[in-house]
Amino acid sequence: MNVPLLDLVAQYNSIKDDVLAAMMKVVDTQQFIMGPAVPELETAIARLSHAKHGVGCASGTDALLLPLKALNLKPGDEVITTPFTFFATAGTIHNAGGTPVFVDIQPDTFNIDPAAVKRAITPRTRAIVPVHLYGQMADMLELMQIARPLGVKVIEDAAQAIGARRKMDGEWRVAGELGWVTGYSFFPSKNLGAWGDGGMMVTSDDAAADRLRRLRLHGGAEQYHHDEVGTTPPTIPRRWPRCGTSRRPSWIRPTSTSFTSTRCAPSVATRCRRISRRKGSGTPCTIRSRCIANPVLRTSVTRMAACPRRSRRLARQFRCRSTRSSPARSWTG
Repeated sequence: MNVPLLDLVAQYNSIKDDVLAAMMKVVDTQQFIMGPAVPELETAIARLSHAKHGVGCASGTDALLLPLKALNLKPGDEVITTPFTFFATAGTIHNAGGTPVFVDIQPDTFNIDPAAVKRAITPRTRAIVPVHLYGQMADMLELMQIARPLGVKVIEDAAQAIGARRKMDGEWRVAGELGWVTGYSFFPSKNLGAWGDGGMMVTSDDAAADRLRRLRLHGGAEQYHHDEVGTTPPTIPRRWPRCGTSRRPSWIRPTSTSFTSTRCAPSVATRCRRISRRKGSGTPCTIRSRCIANPVLRTSVTRMAACPRRSRRLARQFRCRSTRSSPARSWTG
């Protein structure tokens, strides 16, 4: 039996009436950019993440880039992360002016190894970017215990883990609750997808929230008044008009995402139950790496995790030496 990894058409059909009604309401008001739908979604996602502030932006990539820019990274500043992730994690570090430092992952979770992070810390370390992969949170408690005494910021890459939780010291903690800033992606194939691209940052740091709101609007909190140079326009093919000139979210993303968000957890639970039935179990499984529905992806991930040289190979792909073989790191991309 062919089980698709993703079926956006089926998901859309289940919420079609609600989404179209909300979309036409925005069309009638003509409030397309930073309209009232944006702060509504920001408040909802912040509440879900147990954070004080939600700051919408244009994509999950920008949700990582903007907090990195807020750190004012200088040449030589290092940001520790995992190579077992999408390219944007390391790419945003480079674009923000920092040097990605890759450390290994844990073979049972595929998430960043806190022990490897601790060994990679140097006086030049400015931040740690753990990736919550496949909906499973990294060991945030141990990472925060490493980072806080050193004044190192933790930026959570939760593009695949909105609403994820992990029990720490007997208490459930959610993605976005412990880190300095957390970045979410609303790319259509993500756990919570939008029509088109979109992203969100959440934080409980008031100063960070203010800075992120400026950065997403060309460095100015007030229209036509710019305190700093914010984000630059994305590269647009010549055959298209240059319509993407800032990292602010448009109306269609929060409108479609807000309705999808109310069905995100039930949808994930339903998929897990289906996976459990295929595995012959009568109880729902947890959202773990072993539950990847695509058998080809699951096999490749398992093989990669079992390879003792995976860290060096992935580091070469990013043109960066791994801390596994040498304490020296460099980024030449």
